[in-house]
This record gives sequence, C-alpha cells and structure tokens, in this order.
Amino acid sequence: MFANDSVTPLEENQEFTNTSGSITFTTGEETKPIVLEAISDKLPEFNEFFVLRLVNISGGYPGEGGRLAETSLNASVLIPFNDDPFGVFAIADSNLDQEVAEDVLSEDDMADVTSFTILRQQGTFGDVRVAWEIVSGHFPEGLPLMDDLLLLASFPDEVELRPHARRHHSATDTWFFSGLPGAYGTISPEDGPADVGNFTFSAWLVPRPDTDGFIVCKGTRNGTLYYGVKVHTNESHVTVMLYYTVTGSNNTQVARATAEKFVEDNRWLHVIITVDDGIIEFFLDGNPIPGGVKSIKGEGIMDGPGSVFIGSDPEGEQRYTGLLQDVRLYRIKLNRSHIHELHAQPAKIDLRNISGYLRYRQDERQKSFVVEVRDDNEEEGEEVFYLQLVAVRGGARLPFPRPTAILRVMKSDGANGRFGFTGACIPNTTEEGSTISCVIERMLGSLDRVYVNYNVTQLDSSDSETPAYEDFVNATGAVLFMPGQRSEVLNLLVLDDNLPELAETFQIMLVSAESGDGKPGSTPTSGASIDPDNSVNTVTVTASDHPYGLLQFQPSPPGEGLISPASEPAHITVDEEDGTVQLMVARAQGLLGRVMVGYRTTPFTASSPEDYEDSEGVLDFLPGERLKFVSVTIIDNPVPELDKIFRLELYNVDGGASLGVASHIRVTIAASDDAHGVFQFSPESLSVNGTEPEDGHSSVVLQVDRSFGDLSNVTVYWEVDPSSEGELLSRFGNITFGVGQTSEDIIINVAQDEIPELDQHFTVSLVNVSHGRLGVQTFC
Repeated sequence: MFANDSVTPLEENQEFTNTSGSITFTTGEETKPIVLEAISDKLPEFNEFFVLRLVNISGGYPGEGGRLAETSLNASVLIPFNDDPFGVFAIADSNLDQEVAEDVLSEDDMADVTSFTILRQQGTFGDVRVAWEIVSGHFPEGLPLMDDLLLLASFPDEVELRPHARRHHSATDTWFFSGLPGAYGTISPEDGPADVGNFTFSAWLVPRPDTDGFIVCKGTRNGTLYYGVKVHTNESHVTVMLYYTVTGSNNTQVARATAEKFVEDNRWLHVIITVDDGIIEFFLDGNPIPGGVKSIKGEGIMDGPGSVFIGSDPEGEQRYTGLLQDVRLYRIKLNRSHIHELHAQPAKIDLRNISGYLRYRQDERQKSFVVEVRDDNEEEGEEVFYLQLVAVRGGARLPFPRPTAILRVMKSDGANGRFGFTGACIPNTTEEGSTISCVIERMLGSLDRVYVNYNVTQLDSSDSETPAYEDFVNATGAVLFMPGQRSEVLNLLVLDDNLPELAETFQIMLVSAESGDGKPGSTPTSGASIDPDNSVNTVTVTASDHPYGLLQFQPSPPGEGLISPASEPAHITVDEEDGTVQLMVARAQGLLGRVMVGYRTTPFTASSPEDYEDSEGVLDFLPGERLKFVSVTIIDNPVPELDKIFRLELYNVDGGASLGVASHIRVTIAASDDAHGVFQFSPESLSVNGTEPEDGHSSVVLQVDRSFGDLSNVTVYWEVDPSSEGELLSRFGNITFGVGQTSEDIIINVAQDEIPELDQHFTVSLVNVSHGRLGVQTFC
C-alpha cells in the first residue's frame, strides 16, 4: 500500500491494519481477494486516496512460473471523508437541564437570563451554521425532522437580509425579496432537502400587495418542476398553490386553496401545506382553509435530482415579493398538535427569543447564546420547555436523537398563592375551653397544595417567642390548602387547664407557606408566601379559673395546693348534741389579693332560736390565705324531733373573687331524742306458745312496741332462726308503723305435718329498722 503520489510504501498499521502481504493461488484458481481494513482513528479527515500495488510474484511450475502483467498492477483505494471533519454539534453538559427565573429581586439581578453553549465537536473545517429552537413541554422530543430551506440556501446581493424585520421572538434569518431579476436564492442538489413523500411545508411571510410568485420550488433549468409552493394575494384574498408533477407524468398539476384575508402591511402570514397518502391540506395562520382539502391526481409526487429555488420558479421567473422567514420542509405530515405548536409557538409567551442560528467559522469550537424570560405579571407554576438543535448547514452533522436541553422557568408572581387573614378572628375575646376561628384567604395563584404554618404566642410575657402550648391545644401547626382552594378556617382550641390566670393576650401569626412541590421560587413571593399586611391577629383570653379565688363551703378538709372548685352545692349533717359546729369556708383556685365576703344563716325547716342561733359576719382573706371558719351554735332540747334544715350562705364578695356553686351550705340537724322511736318486743311477747293444729293453721302473735318518738313511718324487719324451716310457714318479714302508731303485731303461722314431735323452741329476732333504733328486747 502506498499513499497517493508517494513512492514510499505505508508503514505497518498506518491507515490500514494490513499495509502489505501476499496471496497464494492454487491449481485451478483464477481470482483471489485482497481484504483491506481501514483503521478507525476517530480523527476527522477529508477524502484520502491510496494505491494498492502488486509488487512481486514467485512460484509456479513446470516452466518459468508465474509473472506479473504489464498493466493493471495498481488499484486506487478511496477512504471518504470521515469522523465529521466539519463538526458534529452537541449541547454542553452543564446546560442540559437549567432553571431560569421570571421574578427577580432587582434590575441588577440576572436570574431571568440563562445561556446555552453549543459545542462543535470533532472537526472544525469550514464555516458552518446550526439552527436551534425552543418548544413547549408537550414536545420533549421536539417537532419532527425538517430541512430549514432558508438556512441551506445561498442568496445573491439582490436578496436583502433584514434582521430588524423578523418576528420579535425569533432570531432566524429574515430575507426580503424585491421581485427584481435575480432576486431569488438557490440550494444546490448536493445540499438539498430529502426527497419528498409525505411531508409538511411551513413558511412565514409578509407578502407585498398583489404578490404572485413562488415561495419555493424544486426543478431543473430544462423545464422540469418537481414541486413548488406559490402564493397570490390581493386586497381581500390569499391564494396558496401547490405545484407538483406526479410519478410517471411530465405534466405539472396545481392544487390551490383561497382564503378571505385582508393582507395588512407588515403583518406576518403563516402558510402550511400537508401531504399524506395522496391528500393535500392547506392551512393559513394555523387554521384549515375552507375547501382546502385536495387529492393528488396520480400515484404520488415525483422527486429527483435538481436544485431548490427560493423566491422563484426554476427559470428564475414568477418571483415572490415580500419577506420570508422560517421556510421549512418537514419530512412527515404534522398533526394538529404539531401545527398548533408550530403556529402558536407557546414558548414565546414566556421567553423573549425562542429560535435562532449560530455561525461557526473555521477552527471555532463553541458558541453561546442567551435566553431571557418575559416578566408577564401572571401567576404561573413551573413551566418546562425543550431547547433543541434542529438543522445545520455547511457539512456539519446533528447526532440522532437531536441534542436537546431542558429549560425550566421557575414559578412566578405568587403562583401558589399569597396567604393572609381576612379580618379579626371570631371571637377575638374569649374564655378557656372555647374555640377561636380565623379565616385565611388565598390571593393570586392557586396552584398545587400549600401548607400554611402558624404559631400562637403570648404577648407581654417574658417568653413571647415560645408557642403557647400551655394555653392552646394547637399552638403550632399548618393549614392545608388544596389546589384551587381560596379560603380555609383555622380553628384554635383554648385549653381549659383549671389554673387561675388573669386575662392574657395572644398573637396568632402566619409564619410561612410551603407548596407541595417543595420549590419556593426565585423570590420570596414567587411561589407560596405570606401577606405581611395580614399575617397577624390578636385574641384575648379572659381571666379564668378565678385568679382572686372562688369562695365556697368545704365540708371536708382539702389537700395541699390549689383547692378545686366544688361541682355541687355543699351540705353537712350535725347532731343536736354537737353544740357549736365549725363550718369551713375555702378560697378555691386563685389566691391573689385580699378578699372579703359576708356570711349569714337563713332558716328553712329549722328556725332560730329554737333549733340554732343566727350567725352573721364578714370573712377577711389575706393574699395567699386559703381557709376560714364560721361557728354556728346548735340548740339541744329533750323534745324528739325529725331532721331540720337551715342554710349558711356567702354573699357580697369583694376583691375580685367569685362565689361558687357551693357558696351556700345546707346544714341538716339530724333527728334527735329518738324522734323515730325505739322498737322492741312487748314483755308479753318475750315467750309465746303455739300449737300444730290437726287441720288448718295455728297463728302466733308477737307484739312489737314503739317508745319515745313516733314522728315518722318506720319499717321494722324480723326473722326466725334457720332451724324453723319446715315448721313455720314464714321465717322472715317486716311490719310498718305509721306516724303516731306505738305498737304492731308480727303474726307467724305454724305448719301442719303427720310426724309425732316433742316441744320445739324457735327464736324470733328484730334485725333492722328503716328509721329510729332497736331497743333491748329484740329476741323472743
């Protein structure tokens, strides 16, 4: 192996794995292959030529042996250009996933701008260009493959490049076609677009009045027209025409569609034509043209070698006049969602520039461009866009899949809401054990779930920053807002702790808001935030649990510490014989300050001075003092009497204390001097005889006497010892004494049987009374 035009053979492993060798012909063989394997060195190179030369021969018998021919000893070997000598494009790794802000803190804040670096890898020969565009999040793989005809074309001086006239959000080339001779561009056959089958044509244009010319066509100078798109305008209509030649025919067909359209000066029109399985559809400004569905008259559109002409027919005639931008030929039919994306270009709402070209001169390896976010003052969540390299010129290549980067525009303008109280909490003055309701409203955006964190702290305290856990069940927490929810109620439950406290004022503060996605946004108000003007409410919990005391009678001595409030009125029973009784008055709960209270007796069924002596006075409790005593004298007389009641009450309290449910006490003077009676058997009934009759029953009568008082109804209970079972018909029972009754009989029936028996003795006992007491003679 020799390099082209070289007399020195290649060295071993230079360009090829085998640069020399031999082959052996055996008897009968007429041909043998030489296999060459080029070495893949990953170095970009243009076409390289080598010579494979037969240099020597040996062997062969009988005779003189084999020999080399006089000619055909050299073969030319070509390695085409390889490893992308013009470059292959990629997006820098650090730019593949970027966040950019819409909201910024100041004019100097550049968070709303980001840059993308596009690398030209492999070779850097020649001048090349690459096109980029940004599409919405619905198209993570970008729009389908296409050829950018304006990028591929070459233009003479008669066609004017007008950057200032392009659509505001795009940075691709905009060309003005004057209609003068020679004012059109061309794409050479070797640089032309892929052959058409099913395809979509898209072009943005500002036609001059009464334009009638080709936007693009493909054909040859000898009169062959494969396909072309022509536009004709007047004051009220736009007509779009697709010229084509069907396979197997030399005649050019025309499909056309006309739309009523007033063509305004400097107003961009968007023409789209789709061809799919013989059906042609025309669109203007993203909408189907009425009557714009046509059929191809033949098997399909013919395509072949030829040049592409921008702005004229293949003869340079029928020239278009006006502006052109983004003239593209997509390699499939675009569906309606593609067409909407292509026409509406949603990314332009949020970004200032969504497309453009980069030019690389020879040896340049990287270029950068910036993308800036529009600040539209509308509440928006995070939006995802995809930046993609879509077309190249100059021999460079795009890898597949096409290089794509993710661009995330952060949430903005209070996308998740601004939260604040609608007004004062209800009620704003309350007591322990109650519920306070505060309404929180969500202004601006309402996207996503949001947790609004709050806390309750006590004002005018030494620890005003610590949540008031001792006063509220839920002194800290979060209120959940669901997506779209505009208001929610925060209910705070005031603890009833049974501890005496003065009135306290608390601050309810909304401290932070967190959205469900956990992303705050670029500024404190971009996502979920608290309205600083409506973030605080104050409530007052009135004095509770009687800080100055709750005065009550205490029937039994209390334990150490605070005395609990009584839950029911107090009562006590005393005997007539007790003489003077000491009644305890307790200062329950709080012990603040000096407290004075009056007391007095009031009659009920007992009266003064017959049953007790009236008592009246004032009790003076000093700060911290818990107990006081009131003395009442009970009158003792020998007259039997039932229970009698009088009351002792507290009144006219002073010093901030309160009177509790036990602020009066019912004093019962127990029945005295055996007022209910003393019950025992009469002397005649202490020993009684009974007989067992021959038939029927014999009854034994026992008299019970009542002595002393007889002022109430009393039941007396009796029973006979167990040995009487079977001998007496009744072994237990009761008798009742009415008011004033002094005696009553117990009647016991004797049972009859056929068994001879001697005398039998049984004991009858008085065992209990409902009132009064039993005397001495309780057995007979």
